[in-house]
Amino acid sequence: MKNTQQRITELEQQIKELKARWPKHSVQPWLLQELEDLEDELGALKNNNATHNAKEH
Repeated sequence: MKNTQQRITELEQQIKELKARWPKHSVQPWLLQELEDLEDELGALKNNNATHNAKEH
Protein backbone atom coordinates (compact mmCIF):
# COMPACT_ATOMS: atom_id res chain seq x y z
CA MET A 1 0.00 0.00 0.00
CA LYS A 2 2.85 2.37 0.77
CA ASN A 3 4.17 2.01 -2.78
CA THR A 4 0.80 3.16 -4.09
CA GLN A 5 0.81 6.19 -1.82
CA GLN A 6 4.39 7.01 -2.86
CA ARG A 7 3.43 6.78 -6.53
CA ILE A 8 0.42 9.04 -5.94
CA THR A 9 2.72 11.62 -4.32
CA GLU A 10 5.19 11.32 -7.21
CA LEU A 11 2.45 11.79 -9.80
CA GLU A 12 1.06 14.82 -7.99
CA GLN A 13 4.56 16.34 -7.95
CA GLN A 14 5.10 15.57 -11.65
CA ILE A 15 1.77 17.22 -12.53
CA LYS A 16 2.71 20.27 -10.46
CA GLU A 17 6.09 20.52 -12.21
CA LEU A 18 4.54 20.06 -15.65
CA LYS A 19 2.02 22.82 -15.00
CA ALA A 20 4.84 25.10 -13.82
CA ARG A 21 6.48 24.67 -17.27
CA TRP A 22 3.18 25.30 -19.05
CA PRO A 23 3.45 28.15 -21.57
CA LYS A 24 0.86 30.91 -21.43
CA HIS A 25 0.11 30.46 -25.14
CA SER A 26 0.37 27.71 -27.71
CA VAL A 27 0.55 24.64 -25.53
CA GLN A 28 2.27 21.85 -27.41
CA PRO A 29 0.25 18.66 -27.98
CA TRP A 30 2.88 16.52 -26.25
CA LEU A 31 2.44 18.59 -23.06
CA LEU A 32 -1.30 18.02 -23.14
CA GLN A 33 -0.76 14.30 -23.68
CA GLU A 34 1.77 14.07 -20.86
CA LEU A 35 -0.62 15.85 -18.48
CA GLU A 36 -3.50 13.60 -19.50
CA ASP A 37 -1.39 10.47 -19.01
CA LEU A 38 -0.25 11.57 -15.55
CA GLU A 39 -3.77 12.54 -14.50
CA ASP A 40 -5.19 9.24 -15.80
CA GLU A 41 -2.65 7.20 -13.84
CA LEU A 42 -3.19 9.33 -10.73
CA GLY A 43 -6.96 8.93 -10.95
CA ALA A 44 -6.68 5.17 -11.38
CA LEU A 45 -4.33 4.83 -8.41
CA LYS A 46 -6.54 6.98 -6.19
CA ASN A 47 -9.59 4.98 -7.22
CA ASN A 48 -7.84 1.66 -6.54
CA ASN A 49 -6.49 2.98 -3.26
CA ALA A 50 -9.96 4.12 -2.13
CA THR A 51 -11.48 0.78 -3.14
CA HIS A 52 -8.78 -1.12 -1.27
CA ASN A 53 -9.24 1.02 1.85
CA ALA A 54 -13.00 0.49 1.77
CA LYS A 55 -12.54 -3.28 1.63
CA GLU A 56 -10.26 -3.20 4.69
CA HIS A 57 -12.89 -1.51 6.85
